[in-house]
Amino acid sequence: MVTYVVCSGKTGRIRNELKEGINSYRIVPLQMKQEDADVLLAGLQDKTAGEKSLTKEDLAPVLLTPLMSGKSTIKERILKAGELLGNENSRLDKEEKRHMESVLYAFACKFLEKADLEEIKEALGMTVLGEMIWNDGLEAGIEKGMKAGMERGREAGSSMKLIHQICRKLQKGKEAVQIAEELEEELSSVERICEVAKQYAPEYECEAIYRRLKEEEELSLDKP
Repeated sequence: MVTYVVCSGKTGRIRNELKEGINSYRIVPLQMKQEDADVLLAGLQDKTAGEKSLTKEDLAPVLLTPLMSGKSTIKERILKAGELLGNENSRLDKEEKRHMESVLYAFACKFLEKADLEEIKEALGMTVLGEMIWNDGLEAGIEKGMKAGMERGREAGSSMKLIHQICRKLQKGKEAVQIAEELEEELSSVERICEVAKQYAPEYECEAIYRRLKEEEELSLDKP
């Protein structure tokens, strides 16, 4: 088995062998700073301009352009690399393209500032990786919405239970102070429910009381 190590630094000489006792470990160092990303990308763009398809061997080095030398910025290299991958459909299947774009996106997260990263995300928006990011976000949104819905459901159930308990005690002629003590609830909350509930006496329709309380709550939130 051959171990390749990608080196992004500007070190002149890299050790390719380490000896520990009777063991010897060897690697094949790949010094990216010795490569010119601008020359590589320009050559591939010329090839595609001539209506020639890029091979997988052509595209593999593109993924490492953020680690290479060159006058262009890392952001510019990632954008150009993403464009080359995005336009290449004949040689790559969907899964291969996603893996390659994931590598570019990982480099973007490592080297770019937040503002530049947003531009990369936008550029990848219509690609396979963009679809994956969108789907992940959609799933997270659905999960968050479900949790929020469940929380609201639990809150509504708890409120309906309290309203029902208070209404039963109102039917027995008890006052808010006594009800709050018996149910061990805040007097202000019990008084508010009692005030609305009495408008629905003597039937005390709990659902109608709950809706009325929610309407009043929403109106109070809308007031400046």
